[in-house]
Amino acid sequence: MRLINPKSNSIRTVIRLKIGNDFSELERHDNPVCPECKKGRLVDDPDSGEIHCRSCGFVSKEKTQVVDVSISKDLFRSTPKTGTSKDNPVLIDPINKDFYGRSISPAMVESMNRLRTWDLRSHAKPGRDRNLSKALPKIFTWSRSLSIGDNAANNAASIYQKAIAFKLTRGRSMEEMAAGAVLSSCKINGIPRSDKQIAQIAGLKLKGVRRAYRLIFMSLGLSADVADPKVFVPPIASKINLEPRVIRLAGKILDEVSTADIRIGKNPMAQASAALYLSCVKFKVDVTQNSISSASDISGVTIRRTSHLINEILKQPIPISVGPKKANSLPGSGVKGAIRDRQHPNATKIH
Repeated sequence: MRLINPKSNSIRTVIRLKIGNDFSELERHDNPVCPECKKGRLVDDPDSGEIHCRSCGFVSKEKTQVVDVSISKDLFRSTPKTGTSKDNPVLIDPINKDFYGRSISPAMVESMNRLRTWDLRSHAKPGRDRNLSKALPKIFTWSRSLSIGDNAANNAASIYQKAIAFKLTRGRSMEEMAAGAVLSSCKINGIPRSDKQIAQIAGLKLKGVRRAYRLIFMSLGLSADVADPKVFVPPIASKINLEPRVIRLAGKILDEVSTADIRIGKNPMAQASAALYLSCVKFKVDVTQNSISSASDISGVTIRRTSHLINEILKQPIPISVGPKKANSLPGSGVKGAIRDRQHPNATKIH
């Protein structure tokens, strides 16, 4: 029970402050005394919240304002400076806005970024976790850009974690090793993504990506089947808008030469490009070797050589029309031919 001071012409607003299991009360006076007897002392009942006079029993219509504030004793304990305690961790909101939702100034953003950096360093993460925290977001970002799917992205992340466990990342570029892990995942899952595409997406040099890929594949003992050239046909054909019948014939050509030794040591992309070129020749589609070369990123020389190899294996070879040879391509012509003729004056000349 808390009493009301009749002389002060006010009712006490009582604030009960709970600290642990102990209570302390803060009082203030702000309401008139009993309006009936003008003598009795008004009593406040905290359970019912009613105010009544001890002398006449008058019950006031107004309620006592009682505020219970519970404060844990843990707040008065000393918090660790490192901020690693599980009970009271240090949390800094990544959103650069104040309490009212307004954007903070650039100077304050810089200060908050420094605080976030110190907060991360205060957790004293080992080098392995710091490496993963930087490499894994890159791996998943590149995987989304390449559209290789979640399973292949998770597989790439697992390969990178194994590379860290085998200490392959020491003294090497984190980005190149991450790109090598993505390329390894594409090879294992049979996804038609070339090393040039991954290097372009990651903004790295092709040589570094290939070096990291070879290191990961050889050190971790990974194995991958030879990619089927047929999976490379639709991406190339879509870039130069080829007809479906051309794509179907290219697939049949690759199926016919699948049992031959031509696939051994040959680039699957080059085989797909050569099959598309032969299919275009068969249907007399006006597509040049340069356009197929640009779409597949395979040189025209490689496409011509692979086309001749495939044409020799086919049961019904597709005749490839070859333009007339230039004069300087004939034997005994050109600078080298002139030198050879001088060395051998009795050699037969072709006019």
